[in-house]
Amino acid sequence: MSQARVAAVARGSMEVFDDVQRTRHQIETDFTRYDDRQVRFKKQFDRETRRHNHAISSLACAINSTPGSNAVLFAREDNDDFEEIPAGGSNRRGSVVMQQLRRLRDPHAQRRREQLQCFYLPPVATTDLICDTCGSFRTAAIVHPLPEPWEEFVCEDNGKRYYYHRLTKQILWTPPPEASPFSVFVFERTNSVFTVCRCIPSQERRKRCMQKFRMYALETARQETEKRNRQLHGAFKTLAYKVIKRK
Repeated sequence: MSQARVAAVARGSMEVFDDVQRTRHQIETDFTRYDDRQVRFKKQFDRETRRHNHAISSLACAINSTPGSNAVLFAREDNDDFEEIPAGGSNRRGSVVMQQLRRLRDPHAQRRREQLQCFYLPPVATTDLICDTCGSFRTAAIVHPLPEPWEEFVCEDNGKRYYYHRLTKQILWTPPPEASPFSVFVFERTNSVFTVCRCIPSQERRKRCMQKFRMYALETARQETEKRNRQLHGAFKTLAYKVIKRK
């Protein structure tokens, strides 16, 4: 009975170690597959962006060859919520930006994204700045600051953001008119102009996650080893007691 018990304990320990190794291998495989998928999606997005920019450039060249083409090309943008783009941007860039923001605001597209986000990440991002899934800025480095001297604060009563002008003491519950169109869109989706996307884990977050998994696996293996040693020690003591008693 004692030898059978020792064999059972050893076999159970080996099964636990095998499970830990399989789990670790599965996690590494999942992360590798995730990285490969993101690379494929990025390449597809780059192709779609180049094709879209080429089409826009061709249309602009074709229309600009006729008199009064500027009014025809950008007349459709006159009724948008944002008629001007921050300094440094062209009218053509503004037209593309407005088209991208309208696509993000489409309720049908938003509903489809919400229905499909549990299965996969959308392969084509609408812009380089805003996440299609959560409507936030993709990274903290590209967050558009508020125009001076506006500042964002949180209301303690309802948790909503409001905007305060230090000089005129003016308070607004929406971003100031001088704010970037992207900041206004992020505010509409997240209730703040400084929200950063957390949908896709960064490399550092994935490293921390793998480190936690590794620590958990090592702790589980250590506990199983101590349990096995205690069981083996008890089995050997019982076996030795029986041998001495027989003599």
